[in-house]
Amino acid sequence: MPNTIVRLLQLKKELQLYGRDARKVLEDYFQDNCPELHNHSRLWLQNRNNVVTTAGTGLLHKVICDVEGVPFHKHRRRVSYFMGASLRICDDLVEEGNVEPQELYFFQNTTCDTQDLRMTLFHSLNSELLELLPNTFTHDFEGLIKKLNTAQEEGKRFSGDLDPKELIDIKNRLGGYFILLFYGMMFSDRKMKDVYEVYNLTEKLPSTREQAWFNFGAWFSRVDDLLDEKSDREHGIKQLATEGLTSWKSLRHEAEYVFNGLATQYPCYQVERVKQKLQPFTSRLIKLLI
Repeated sequence: MPNTIVRLLQLKKELQLYGRDARKVLEDYFQDNCPELHNHSRLWLQNRNNVVTTAGTGLLHKVICDVEGVPFHKHRRRVSYFMGASLRICDDLVEEGNVEPQELYFFQNTTCDTQDLRMTLFHSLNSELLELLPNTFTHDFEGLIKKLNTAQEEGKRFSGDLDPKELIDIKNRLGGYFILLFYGMMFSDRKMKDVYEVYNLTEKLPSTREQAWFNFGAWFSRVDDLLDEKSDREHGIKQLATEGLTSWKSLRHEAEYVFNGLATQYPCYQVERVKQKLQPFTSRLIKLLI
């Protein structure tokens, strides 16, 4: 328990750092490039949950860089903040049910005609992401982006009828594809093999880097569901925690599988360092931070 609290405080400090940095980066962007959205963006950034989600996305990108053993430099941080803010807005709008998932596809160079300023914010953030990433990014990662978009569309059914197997499958793919996309954004010069889905605790460990990161994303989707359980239950949203398909106890067991899988692809000491850093995410104490 003492180690958990120490690591929790370290994570809090890191998230606060990313939160301050993200707020400044995003405010400066809107002030310099979209002055008509500056006031609304500032209001959006005053919401603590919005900043925490954006900073949390930065943390996940940092985890990828730490496992790879490379710096999480300024450009990578900037990419992660724009992705994190986009993701937060996308989730909110889709959960509210006022837009279709295909209206919020990532990396689509489109404009929107809407009175909802959050939609306008999303498309502005998405446009900047396209500017930050290589011109060939959407082509090089087209297959992955399509898989993610399909999973997002299927996620619209979280408030409807889903059997447990369907729910687990969709959540695995959403979490896995997002982490693979984060990886691609950090290392856009690397090609990905187009086979990912292996999250099964009864199967052997992953045989590729892509499978290992897919598993990490599927695992982290369970962390996210446990953190959002109360809110999602109140809003009638089905997910792994509300349906009793994951728990803090099972999360700790699954973490061993996930990090052992990463250790088949990377130096063990780098994986172990990240595993210890994220250890608070296997405890309900993390709710004190988020």
